[in-house]
Amino acid sequence: MSATIDFQDSEERRLVGPANEYANFRIVPARHPGRTLGTIFAAVVIAAVVYSVLTNERWGWGVFAEWFFSEPVLAGLGRTLLLTALATVSGSLLGTALALARVSKSPLLGGLSWGYIWLLRSIPLIVLLLVLNNLGYLYETISLTVPFSGAEVFSYPTTQLLTPFAAAFIGLTLNQSAFFAEIVRGGILSVDQGQLEAAAALGLPRRRQAFRIVLPQAMRSILPTGFNEIIGLAKSTSMVYVLALPELFYTVQVIYRRNLEVIPLLMVATAWYLVIMTVLSIAQHYIERYFSKGALRNPKPLPLQAYFSRLRANRASNEPVARAMVSAGFKDAARLRSGGSVRIHAISKSFGSHKVLDSVDLTLPAGSVTAILGPSGSGKSTLLRSIIIWNARTVVSSRWMANSWDTRNRVIRSTNSKRRISSSGAPTSAWSSRISISFRI
Repeated sequence: MSATIDFQDSEERRLVGPANEYANFRIVPARHPGRTLGTIFAAVVIAAVVYSVLTNERWGWGVFAEWFFSEPVLAGLGRTLLLTALATVSGSLLGTALALARVSKSPLLGGLSWGYIWLLRSIPLIVLLLVLNNLGYLYETISLTVPFSGAEVFSYPTTQLLTPFAAAFIGLTLNQSAFFAEIVRGGILSVDQGQLEAAAALGLPRRRQAFRIVLPQAMRSILPTGFNEIIGLAKSTSMVYVLALPELFYTVQVIYRRNLEVIPLLMVATAWYLVIMTVLSIAQHYIERYFSKGALRNPKPLPLQAYFSRLRANRASNEPVARAMVSAGFKDAARLRSGGSVRIHAISKSFGSHKVLDSVDLTLPAGSVTAILGPSGSGKSTLLRSIIIWNARTVVSSRWMANSWDTRNRVIRSTNSKRRISSSGAPTSAWSSRISISFRI
């Protein structure tokens, strides 16, 4: 596949003007008084809080340091992490199944899913945990028998089978799945209906439509609220203290009831919860960035990540590039904004054995407006996205490089084989192509 962009009527001698092109202009930096006042106020508040916390002896930082890495606290932390991980996986899988049942065309599956979600969202988590822990009062044994024969496969006392850890795991899973089902359903409904129509036009089975077309695109809507639920789940593990399960919060309670150091021990639990939530937030950022490939609005970088990115960019700045940009004239900027002609040659695209684009050639003159017409599923969006995915970042950045560093004819090539990209940027279909982008100035 090849894509060519030509900038017409531009000459080397016009791109780089005289050195004194901006001699008559004075650069005035933008002023942001509101931002400056807000920054000063935030800095004062942070300094006051830090000073108060560090200088007040009643916080008991010595006791905090003594118990922060103690064996009982770390054991409770391990149970908290285990409960969070298990309930996240099981609750997410069950919630996804409930969401798919809710949007299915089966009245029975849709009704059962709605009833389950309605019931579990209505019951407070602490009540659900207590009911599960006392289930042995209602059913003394849990047994499995062969239908219509009376033969018993196994029978076990409920109180021995449903331990506090098992009750906590089941309760957190049931509660998490009810809320996660609605999150997944909202993500599915956010996908444009045309995506389903295009997938159906390609002859894809419904299972492949759901797991390879709809859900990858729905992930961008699911992830923010889904991770919010996971963070809430990690904090909700503190409620299992009612089952006398020695997780992090229960362990801290037992310790401060013995030594009466309430605040320092609560700060120990708070600090560990902050560590857990920080790790989950960082994981959320990178997972969202993965599923946002090909999207116009991408997640903003983390605060420290943005700072170090700007620092690296400043160190890598090239002085000749800066001089070339300073010497460019306004007339050349207007000429470059007007764009250029685009020529596409031999674009091919296939989804498995279904070929959507077959050696497509297209020429778009500079300044022209072109409409691509065709029935749903004929490959219009695939053609446009093919051009955008391969050229959006490469063309813009390479065009700037060509204009800044070199005024001679230059060709930039990029080869990519068997890369898998869907309409949302998630792995879906196979590519095998070669791009050639040329800039003539």
